[in-house]
Amino acid sequence: MLWNFNWAINAWHRCRASLLLDSALYRFSLNKSYGIFDVDKFVTDPWAGNPKIGRAILDYSFTMEGDTEPLNMIDAIVDTNHKNAGYTTSFQWIRDLQAVGGNGSRKYVRDMILRFINSYRKTRKFWLGHESWNSDVVGERIVNYTMLYPFFASGANDNFQKMVLSSLAEQFSHLQKCYKAEIDPYTRIIALKALLYCYSSMKTDQHRKIAQTIREIREVVEGCIDNMGMFTGGSPVDHFHVFRSLLEIRFAVKDSVADILGGDFMDTISRMAYIVRFFRMCDGGISHHHGNTVLRRKTFIPDRHMVDTALSVVEIGNHTGAPVGFDKLETKRSTVVINTKPRMSRSPFNHPSEPGINVFDFEASFGDNRILNRADVSILRGGLRTKIDDSARSFTKRTTKRDCLIFEGETQFPNRFFNFAMRREIELVLSGQRLSCIDFALSSVEMDAYFRFALGMGVNIREINRKNILLSVGQSEYMFTCAHDAICMITYESKTAYPTVEIAVPIDAGKALELHWSIEDLG
Repeated sequence: MLWNFNWAINAWHRCRASLLLDSALYRFSLNKSYGIFDVDKFVTDPWAGNPKIGRAILDYSFTMEGDTEPLNMIDAIVDTNHKNAGYTTSFQWIRDLQAVGGNGSRKYVRDMILRFINSYRKTRKFWLGHESWNSDVVGERIVNYTMLYPFFASGANDNFQKMVLSSLAEQFSHLQKCYKAEIDPYTRIIALKALLYCYSSMKTDQHRKIAQTIREIREVVEGCIDNMGMFTGGSPVDHFHVFRSLLEIRFAVKDSVADILGGDFMDTISRMAYIVRFFRMCDGGISHHHGNTVLRRKTFIPDRHMVDTALSVVEIGNHTGAPVGFDKLETKRSTVVINTKPRMSRSPFNHPSEPGINVFDFEASFGDNRILNRADVSILRGGLRTKIDDSARSFTKRTTKRDCLIFEGETQFPNRFFNFAMRREIELVLSGQRLSCIDFALSSVEMDAYFRFALGMGVNIREINRKNILLSVGQSEYMFTCAHDAICMITYESKTAYPTVEIAVPIDAGKALELHWSIEDLG
């Protein structure tokens, strides 16, 4: 009964938001008063930007994760159909220019903000319906405007500051009217965070509104964080950004209402911090794990400095174990994060071998280098790729033997037309940087298996032959080796976002396949 009631309430909010947005008068109903905010109350940005990204943006060489061409920031700011419009119009990149510093960076940010405001105000209904005006993008934009305001507004003329504050009020008014229609918890948290930031920085006392918003945040968090502390959906990057948002919410809350958050809220942050530490790779960044929820193009990939800062302000405690559906092998110099649960959703990978069977895929980093972005398996029968579904059964275990850590996983894929089983054994050497793997596959019918290795950004293929591939990252060199006696063909695809290698191996009906491969640091 309660579920039906909540469904009816949510349906009403969605219907109300739809009617509002379709109204020709909606734009004129929004508050554009620049005088409602006290800029001295804006929360100071707690995060360190990445000067390398900032300099790349300034010299037009910045490339988004997963893209092959540099991002044209101006096009992405004003073109509503641009695939990276969500990222650029969230203005999360301002802190990277703040890390560079200087008047040139400030002027660049001001120019982009003015372009954005002038572009959306030219149309009767803004860009409503486009992701630039999705609640999570608007929410991130509001928070970044307020936290980074001292940087880009310092020294600006009064007209610019009034336009920014007027746009801030306009977007705040938009969120107030529409955020309750959002049912995705990720989006809801970002929207509520933005409302909290606005209420906390208004000239008039908003104590009751702040308390009400915090109560709503607590309700959403309780429904989307499991007992382990993992955010619903299983994406490590999404998990980190929800964790980051909860920290930003804590930064925005004043002492007078801090008790409303409660100890359980802080315990949730602590448990989420443990999960962030679990997903941290050897290079200091977060596991991307493309085998999970589609990577949000509107959200930046956190660098090691932001991860360091986030973990440094939270007491993690004595949490143990791995989040559901993941496992990890870790030494002082290497990290492997493994997906152990079949998942229905995949990130677009711009490669003909999609989809993979989506279980036991993993990524690996050696030192500061993300060597493998994804290692997975795709099976082809009758010219069609077959995707494993969430009814597949999987079993895993971890052991330590002599000088290495070992992961073993087995899955069975019962299809109405055939049966397919796979076992993967991964060994990670404790001393040095070497990863070896044995893949076993058995099918009741004849098919082809494609073992795919998507390399990390910045990994170059120097030489390639039938069994070996020489890789390089900067001054470091690595050898990828495949040992297989059957017909084995190594192919290399260079036109994808990530350099991708595939090993194609035929599987005979009822005959087990055994494939050995490894990656080793040659330094």
